[in-house]
Amino acid sequence: MKPILFSIVFPTYGVEKYIRDAIEDILSQTYRNFELIIVDDKSPDGSAAIASEYTENDNRVRLIRLPINSGVSMARNKGLEEAKGDYILFLDPDDRFEPDLLEKVAAAIDSNHPEVVLYSLTEDYYKPNGEKVYSISHFVPSRYYSSANEVRKDLMIFEEETLYGYPWNKAYSLPFLREIKVKFQKIFHIEDILFNIDVFYHVNTLFTLEDRLAHYRNVMRDRRDTRLTERHMDDYFELQMKRVRALYQQQEDFKTLDNNALRVLSDEYMRSFASSMERSIFDKRPKIEIISKAEEEKNSFLFKALSASFEPKGRGMKYLLAPIAEGDMEKAYKRAKNVSFVRRHMPGLFNRLKQER
Repeated sequence: MKPILFSIVFPTYGVEKYIRDAIEDILSQTYRNFELIIVDDKSPDGSAAIASEYTENDNRVRLIRLPINSGVSMARNKGLEEAKGDYILFLDPDDRFEPDLLEKVAAAIDSNHPEVVLYSLTEDYYKPNGEKVYSISHFVPSRYYSSANEVRKDLMIFEEETLYGYPWNKAYSLPFLREIKVKFQKIFHIEDILFNIDVFYHVNTLFTLEDRLAHYRNVMRDRRDTRLTERHMDDYFELQMKRVRALYQQQEDFKTLDNNALRVLSDEYMRSFASSMERSIFDKRPKIEIISKAEEEKNSFLFKALSASFEPKGRGMKYLLAPIAEGDMEKAYKRAKNVSFVRRHMPGLFNRLKQER
């Protein structure tokens, strides 16, 4: 049997501090049959220059330069267009990867040839000086799913374990993706989950791996700096609601919107609601504007559908989210303001509170 060829796509922008480690992790894989496609999204730093060094010494590494900064979705789509493999992985060049990532995925493919392989992961939290503070694992048992119905029944299990939305903890059959004609949408912040929702409308076979094969790097910034996903976005609230609506709609379409799905979606909805309020406070938006938007959302179909299913886990999340579920937006604002203070002055504690499940 012909060895599986993996296409690995690195969308690259502003990662000169990390990309060398990520490239070395790929080149050190115990499974050697792959191509690494680094798509430079007009990065203003030295990321492309570092990538170019590797193209000179390893013919498996390719560097594609986009003429203008187009965003992560367009960079990934360019990699998808250029890929020549049997399976494709959309990895991020500021993360780290276990040396047997491809070997473990190849073994799963050899046994059943699924359309998608989903592997477990670890979130590693670092101080700005590079010191690792703590790690959290997210995993599901290894299993082969042989039908769409089997896959669909467990999507909320994956989502609750934060394994559904990411593209970088999956290997997708490249012929499968091209057949269903799914690409990353040109939208900010929620492009990952929308891509996977689109893909899983078509998935009939899936292999999950308990092995934690990817390490997501989360740098806990101080109050003078922030991660991309924490920067100001005028439409952050709308994007978060769009994300939950898409998940809710998919569960309705699959006829899997049971009590467990409602519980998971309710938790995500309330977290997104609270996060939107806290970010608006962090960005110094007027109180009347924040509460007005919250009151408007309280009248939405999604709020009415999910507030009754809310079951808070952990004292911190109950403190923050219960007023929202109860519809008391004035109290929710006050508590979000307290959380915003913690975020500014105690970022480590803030990150731990966010992880409560």
